[in-house]
Amino acid sequence: MNEKFKGTEFEIKTGQPVSEEEVARYKSSKDVILKGSEKDRIALARNSDIEAEVLFFLAAEDDSAAVREAVASNVNTPAQAGLLLASDKDESVRQALAEKVAKLAPELDHTSQKKAQNYLTKTLEVLIRDEATRVKAVLAEALKESSTVPAEMIQALVDDENDDVACPILKYSPLLSDEDLIAMIYRGLGSSRLSAVSGRKGLGEAVTDAIVQTEDRDAIAVLLGNSSAQIREETLDLLVDQAENVPEWHVPLVQRPNLSVLSLKRVTSFIAEEYLSLVEKKVQALDPESAAEVSSTLKTRLDQVVSSQKETSLEEVDTSRDDDLRAELVRLLEKGKLDEARVQAFLDEGERDSVIIALAVLSGLDNVPVRRMIMTHSPKVVVALVWRSGLSMAFAEQVQQRIAGISPGAVLVAEEDGEFPLPATEMEWQVMIYADEQTEG
Repeated sequence: MNEKFKGTEFEIKTGQPVSEEEVARYKSSKDVILKGSEKDRIALARNSDIEAEVLFFLAAEDDSAAVREAVASNVNTPAQAGLLLASDKDESVRQALAEKVAKLAPELDHTSQKKAQNYLTKTLEVLIRDEATRVKAVLAEALKESSTVPAEMIQALVDDENDDVACPILKYSPLLSDEDLIAMIYRGLGSSRLSAVSGRKGLGEAVTDAIVQTEDRDAIAVLLGNSSAQIREETLDLLVDQAENVPEWHVPLVQRPNLSVLSLKRVTSFIAEEYLSLVEKKVQALDPESAAEVSSTLKTRLDQVVSSQKETSLEEVDTSRDDDLRAELVRLLEKGKLDEARVQAFLDEGERDSVIIALAVLSGLDNVPVRRMIMTHSPKVVVALVWRSGLSMAFAEQVQQRIAGISPGAVLVAEEDGEFPLPATEMEWQVMIYADEQTEG
């Protein structure tokens, strides 16, 4: 039967034969719209089976932002209603719409129905120019890898004054060519935006050269850490020449795949002690001749590290009892009584020297190298010592603060499973630097 269901404030015209069940559903929807509570109308707006006309009416006429937000989120809300909600006075409504519409953006291609595509495009155009940063940021995050969105929309997001909107597009959008990126870099990009460009996959040499020419330290650090970026060997050599006083470049420089042997030697000469293990790993991947050349510089650097630690005089520390204390603790060890519980008792009783010499006995290291490891105040060195001693990471946290005097904010803490946060190879490396001292002495 042909039916029309009319109301004074609400009218649905199907234009098609409808069943009695459908008519009843229309009437039920009208009752909710005209008499229902906000909670009831929200539930109606979220219903994915509800008629498009109902959703359009709620979008256009309902006074509740929560109801209109539910309509905006409904995947079955008609495109015309979406365009209407794009200009809604409430930001939460527009944000909900942006989250939904952005998911539909990949459908903006030649296979889409022209009418639906037009409404979607117009809705995006309105939202991209929204006054609320969060609305545009939601769109940018969703559209950042799209290749079907019109280029002018991508440009509008890139040009937005807020970094949260522009940066995802700058880092990921396939619609930005190398030429586009270079032009933007030369026109001038803020540090955050330049860093976003530096993190793009597969950057070509022309773009990386342009980034380096800006002399932006943070962006160059990101670029060096981007293993997919193509950086000319000459450019890397130039950065190495500038890097000694730029600590944030040191590690990514060492890890660059095409760093020349000469540059690797140069970085090795000034990189921080705790990162020398990275150089060792790099050496292992070199050909024998290059490995020997870099190893020579590495050995010199290690000697400097040990020498600098020796300059930290032990004269101010009373070590007169160290030998007697060690003999006593060795006897405890032979009886199976020098375990973590006993060393913890030394710590709790304030017997600092007993803790240090116990670590020496348990680690198999001499007293002096162990004292020097403690005196470095280096979290990594102290953790490596406790690990070598066969004690727990929980105990290492205490030794860092109560014996080595490391500030709470700098203390290395255990992983969620209680394990050590450093790889065994790195801890072995840290110990080796000081263990070599006892063989030389």
